[in-house]
Amino acid sequence: MTGAPAGGNDPGYRPDPDQPGSGAMGASLQSYNRLVVGIISKNRFYPVSARRRGIEGSVDVRLTIDGTGRASDVRVVKTSGAGILDRASVQTIRGCSFPPPPAESVTLPITITFRLVEESQS
Repeated sequence: MTGAPAGGNDPGYRPDPDQPGSGAMGASLQSYNRLVVGIISKNRFYPVSARRRGIEGSVDVRLTIDGTGRASDVRVVKTSGAGILDRASVQTIRGCSFPPPPAESVTLPITITFRLVEESQS
């Protein structure tokens, strides 16, 4: 991964497969989850010092978004093993503005992956 943010289809982000998916509310929550992932993707950053040191990893984060769209209770539920990546994940989420959720509040699990990509020589 380079310093440039990836698009909403970034494989580094995986919505929880157990997210409700049946009925109108389930479909609405899945759509909202994809929207949140896209916003995080556009705002995330790969810390320069982590890139320089070749640090890679995935961080599983759980966040709650309240009725105003504010992220609260942002928690690392599975560390990447590198505190710098864990902190970058939480900081990115806290810096995002989200639209109000389809319910009073929602709690979403998200995985953020930091991976260095070697550029090929052509």
